[in-house]
Amino acid sequence: MGVSSNAIFYVEPISGLAELYLQRQRWQRGEIEVAQNFMQNKLEVRHFFKNFMISRLMIDHTFIFPRLIWMIGLFVLLFFGYSPVVIGLSILFMYLLYMAYSLMNFINVTLLLKEFKVERNYFKSKWWVILTLPLYNMLCSLIRFIGIINTITQSASWQTRKFNDEMGAIKKVIIKDYRNTKEDRGNE
Repeated sequence: MGVSSNAIFYVEPISGLAELYLQRQRWQRGEIEVAQNFMQNKLEVRHFFKNFMISRLMIDHTFIFPRLIWMIGLFVLLFFGYSPVVIGLSILFMYLLYMAYSLMNFINVTLLLKEFKVERNYFKSKWWVILTLPLYNMLCSLIRFIGIINTITQSASWQTRKFNDEMGAIKKVIIKDYRNTKEDRGNE
């Protein structure tokens, strides 16, 4: 058995949001199940820099919560009287930092494709993705967050609810909660 440092694999692109949603939900559940089955005695924070799986789990399952809290929290600050300009600048600055991170990844992949001229030229022609990658990553973070919740609340199954089914379930809960709140106010 050996390792090929210059292998390139081609995969079919995701056809749309519904397929992306299902794929990331499955990946999230799979990552959690693999960690639970094979690493439960080895999961220690002190091995963060030694074990890739531990660092991946920490990033995926710990850092995702502050990211989502800030995404919502910044808008909540408006109701506490914070300046919309300051909040807007904060969002812009974070977006620029995420773009810088995307640029570093772009440069890294360009260097890795040095030996593959056709692939490198194709990849370099997609430079504009650097501008949109932060939005895509935020969407994937949101989907992974939903995947964490689904893994906790639902029994293990390869089949997950589709995006439209999940949105329909959320809508039903919101309508039910609204009606209950309205009824509670009527009973006061």
